[in-house]
Amino acid sequence: IYEVQCCGNRKSYTIILRWIEKFASTACSFTEDLIFALQACLNHKHWSVRSSSLGAICQFDGKDKQTVLKSIVPRLLDDEANVRSTAVRAIGSLASARDADAVKLIGQRLSDGSTVVRCSALSAIAEFTQIAQDAALTGAVASCLYDADSSVRKFALLAMAQVGDCPDNEVLDLVSSMAEDSDVGVRKAAKSCLRVWREM
Repeated sequence: IYEVQCCGNRKSYTIILRWIEKFASTACSFTEDLIFALQACLNHKHWSVRSSSLGAICQFDGKDKQTVLKSIVPRLLDDEANVRSTAVRAIGSLASARDADAVKLIGQRLSDGSTVVRCSALSAIAEFTQIAQDAALTGAVASCLYDADSSVRKFALLAMAQVGDCPDNEVLDLVSSMAEDSDVGVRKAAKSCLRVWREM
């Protein structure tokens, strides 16, 4: 990576970073030097390099995760939606549901202007287990049930099952009606959400 940093070639950067992302868990050791190099790539002028670097950092399994998480946070406000989306996924993969600050950061992206980013944020929330109840987060997820994009509605339904107990009647009626949605993904997600609530 250091050699590629010197030449600044975007294609070479991306090839190396994707290789690390694919093989890091089995073939590479995340040394301090490697983490430093990846963090430097987060500020590269090409969005594809920033995104690939975030994907590689997702593989980090060392002890100092908080430092790594802090280096990711600025990319949540990146100009490119693909980078913001990857940053959300990176935080979701490195943080735990008990990390209130990380959960809050992900929740803030539920109002992002990009459908891809909203879906990534909802997906990250849906993958958390034993998430602490948070009225603001629950409200933000519930608002995504009204999103114009069916993919966002689907992920919102999956996330709703993780953010609290069975909701008020208005949301319950909405989710029940979504079990008859024209989109098959939304229908399945709504039925899954209702099943989780029934088992609580």
